[in-house]
Amino acid sequence: MSSEVKDYVQQCDVCRSTDSMQDKEPLQPHDVPSRSWARVLGGRTLTINLVERCYQENKDALCMEFQCFSKTRQFQLNTTSPLYPKSNSKAENAVKAAKQLLKKAKKGKADAYLALLALRNTPTQGLDTSPAQRLTSHRTKTLLPTTANLLHPQVTEDQHQKLLCNKELQAKYYNRGARALAMLNPGDMLRMYHRSKKTKDQELLKASLRSQVSTWSYEVVPEDGKSLCRNRKSGNKAITPAEPPACSSPAQTSRDGPPPLDPISSSSVQSQFTTTRSGRHLKRPSHLKDFV
Repeated sequence: MSSEVKDYVQQCDVCRSTDSMQDKEPLQPHDVPSRSWARVLGGRTLTINLVERCYQENKDALCMEFQCFSKTRQFQLNTTSPLYPKSNSKAENAVKAAKQLLKKAKKGKADAYLALLALRNTPTQGLDTSPAQRLTSHRTKTLLPTTANLLHPQVTEDQHQKLLCNKELQAKYYNRGARALAMLNPGDMLRMYHRSKKTKDQELLKASLRSQVSTWSYEVVPEDGKSLCRNRKSGNKAITPAEPPACSSPAQTSRDGPPPLDPISSSSVQSQFTTTRSGRHLKRPSHLKDFV
């Protein structure tokens, strides 16, 4: 009974439109590059250095000019999901820290460039080096007094292993409350969340799954026929209502009705009961059935 009620509620579009988001999925961290400047976020860096991989949002990477640029410079183009900061949370966190620092410098009427310089020279938690040391292999000079020996170039060799340990520790604690969602097959009907261009709100749409693009990305086709690429978390499998059984005609029902009772058997059944004046039926005890 409980499973039938659950299936009935999942078939209701109004009920599903107010559902909470699905559980978070297990973390898939980016692999750590073996050298500096190997992977960058899209920007002016691509014009001054040849990289191996570039991460860009889908809305920018779909431009034909940018795709031709990636083929000319011979680097791999990886796209991230728009409006989904978890796909590139490290860059999002760096932007947040820089914005907070600029706001503090503006309110304190301090030099913003000196504040950013101090941030680049601050050692990162879990590592013994600062961002400037990992990028340029030496500390940069600030207003703080320091010796000349500390400003000499020095290559750090163990940073790659420390980054791997930090990522494993982060994934361990993140995956405590995460679970893997069920895989989808081509042809499945989905209810997916889509941001409306007019109202900028999340609305629930019905779509058909066409193919699987990557591990958690799928190509879906809504009712309007436009192909979209969405994450597994933004869509859930829709349960179609079962077809009601075919109703038979009244004439067939009368023909297929129960056969009439045998008059002999009905009379014998009635003889087993004795009716009192009040209308109550008295049944003879079964242990006295052999006595006449």
